[in-house]
Amino acid sequence: MSDKNHATEAVTGVTGALGSRIAARLADHGVPQLLVGRSPDRMPELPGAQRRGPAAYADAADMRRALEGASTLILVSGHRTGRRLEEHATAVEAAIAVGVGRVLYVSLVSAAPTATYLNARDHWLTEQFLAGTGIRHTVLRAGFYAATPAALANEELVVRRRFLWRDRSLSRA
Repeated sequence: MSDKNHATEAVTGVTGALGSRIAARLADHGVPQLLVGRSPDRMPELPGAQRRGPAAYADAADMRRALEGASTLILVSGHRTGRRLEEHATAVEAAIAVGVGRVLYVSLVSAAPTATYLNARDHWLTEQFLAGTGIRHTVLRAGFYAATPAALANEELVVRRRFLWRDRSLSRA
């Protein structure tokens, strides 16, 4: 397919498990894309893709440069930093500033303001922020996090506590 058949998608998180799969699938379908991330040297080489960055979610100027020319931002959630909402908001505002017309946000099943899982609260806050911006957006509430403990297990299927909870305010499993 030629570039004329598709708008350009900007994909974040392309050095991670989900973002890299999204980018690879888009490349398989001939969709032109911008790979956006903090470490361009770690980004995959994909047909029809341009590497953009370094661009951290919290850096508005770098995000604007990285997103220039995109029609859609596929925002794969960042790691829990204690500032996730601010980081996501900065990325979305940068997208709006350069004319991105739509944001596809990868959220979390059961995202809510009173969720017992703190990451779900962060996702809900980002969803609320998106709704207030006026930009066209789609929220995908993924359940892939359920696979995380299995990915952390050793060959005896034991998950060590230190891998489960990095936030000491959470109960230990």
